[in-house]
Amino acid sequence: MTGQKYKMCVVAALIAGACSSMYYFHAFLGTCTVVAHIFYIPIVLASFWWRRKGLIVAVFSSAFLILSHIFLGPDLAGINDYSRAVMFLVISFVVGELSERIAKDKDLLQSTNQKLQARE
Repeated sequence: MTGQKYKMCVVAALIAGACSSMYYFHAFLGTCTVVAHIFYIPIVLASFWWRRKGLIVAVFSSAFLILSHIFLGPDLAGINDYSRAVMFLVISFVVGELSERIAKDKDLLQSTNQKLQARE
């Protein structure tokens, strides 16, 4: 299995686990306090690995969180879910931007290293 396929499988498994636990907590236990924080793990990993493309995971997680609130737990505190969905997007954007900067700095260091080696 290649590196990208492995990363996709890890993120997909984490998203599936987070979605199923969210469904279980909303549908059967009637609460959502802690379980929504599980979504941060795949969001951060996807944004770190795929930079700005990781926003796709954050958008999906936000949509699932809001839709699960609407359909499964309308009597639960909704403002927390909406603010958490916005934070998913913000965190994904920040991590993606930082990952972009790391990649640019790494490329700059490699090119500078090649120039210095060529001088020797």
